[in-house]
Amino acid sequence: MVRRPAHPLAHPFALLGLAFLAALLPAAGAAQWSSSESGLTDASYTSPTFSYGVRWHTAEWTLDQQSADGSGDLLQLRGPDGGAVRYLGTTRFGDDPGACRDASLQALDKTPGVGDVELLHDSDGRMIWFQNAAEAWGFYQFRLASGGQSADWLAWLDCQTIVPGSAVLSVSQVGPAATFDTWHQQAGRIVPSFQSVLPHATADAPFGWTWQSGCWDSSQDLIDSGDGSPFTDAPPPAAGTTQAWYRLRWYQLADAGTAATVDADQIFLLDENDVVHWASRFNWSGDVTDPVSVSQTVAPGTGADLTLLFDLPEGTVPAQLFDATATRGAPTLATPLGCLGLRNGLAVRPQQSLFETETPQVSFVFSPAGTEQARVVWLDGTTDPDRGDVVLLNVENTGQSAWTFDPAAIVAENRFNQPDLVQTRPVAVQAGDPALPDAPVAVTAPVTLGPGDSVTLQLAYPAESVACSALILPTDQQIVPLGSGPCSAGGGAAPVIRTGE
Repeated sequence: MVRRPAHPLAHPFALLGLAFLAALLPAAGAAQWSSSESGLTDASYTSPTFSYGVRWHTAEWTLDQQSADGSGDLLQLRGPDGGAVRYLGTTRFGDDPGACRDASLQALDKTPGVGDVELLHDSDGRMIWFQNAAEAWGFYQFRLASGGQSADWLAWLDCQTIVPGSAVLSVSQVGPAATFDTWHQQAGRIVPSFQSVLPHATADAPFGWTWQSGCWDSSQDLIDSGDGSPFTDAPPPAAGTTQAWYRLRWYQLADAGTAATVDADQIFLLDENDVVHWASRFNWSGDVTDPVSVSQTVAPGTGADLTLLFDLPEGTVPAQLFDATATRGAPTLATPLGCLGLRNGLAVRPQQSLFETETPQVSFVFSPAGTEQARVVWLDGTTDPDRGDVVLLNVENTGQSAWTFDPAAIVAENRFNQPDLVQTRPVAVQAGDPALPDAPVAVTAPVTLGPGDSVTLQLAYPAESVACSALILPTDQQIVPLGSGPCSAGGGAAPVIRTGE
């Protein structure tokens, strides 16, 4: 982020901030935080109730308010332009992000001096507004009047689930329109208390990594699906599990020239928490020779349907089906076959073979019961004039045995806006949290962590080389995506690292 000059309405914001916050949460006791002026000026906060974390650079943000009571934890930071970012973890709205965002909007609208609150629209005229069961946000403009002056201000109001069924995290950013950080860089410096398991891949082709494709629109479905089981010989679901089936349709064009080989044992399901599930039953239909044979050959001009049955833990939300290039249980490259949505309808069109037309995307095929070895506790980044692009990483051994990895092997892989900078390794690695007073020390060898141990790493890459890269850790068995670089201000999911296939 960039240090900005003070705004004429910086002082009047004190009234706005106090009134806005008072409408949502009363003041109470303090939560712990730390700061340091050494190295990268940085400070951190951990929610005492919900365990999410926030980090900020003290050269640009100052602690304004913090509180904790029976209904939630509050942290507010003040920027040099009078703007602020507020983090509020609360049970006041249950698990209803929409109600949380609407309450923030109502509090803003009732704040003295605030008027003409309107929802912003993008250049295509679409509302900058979103809501589903897990998150709700909106981008608003308003006029702030004080002392005979008035100016345009902006408000980003974002609420998201942090404890399913009981609590949400409200992140609100308010500031002058002229200096507002529309990238929400500080607002995005949140470390969730729950860390999902990200896909991984083999290290034999590290340049094969691509961005994960999203499943935003059910119209993308090329897969027929339903609840329950279409298999008459399938046993009923075990206690605590449900059954779901998916039917994929392959069709090899008559002028394809060669046949396609499809292996039912290579198809796996990825749920919304990026956990892999393998089918318990399968069956072929269409132009096939044996409906129970694992591998089928689809000749030119013919097609085949594969129906797969999955026994899933209750509450599992399926996301995508993948075709692996190796059998189950092995780290592998995998091709996404389609996004999932239970619909009990016929496939609207045949699916042409993807094997010759798609580049496999990297995904790590692991068992949900695989050994958890470590997790990235937080991820952050900045650009330092003397050190280049610096990424801050904290890794904790959550496994039962010692774990060794080489921080110098962590690659910043850029495939977004600078294709000529494909992979860059760090030019320097230091250990030490800049939020603590001890000076960082150089790391020149692999790091070994015992169970429960953790290490904070500062990875320095050449200036302007990281940009919108993804960080990956190649090993002999897998490639671990660690999240995004400073482009997203350290935001994004932090992965659990699994081994022991």
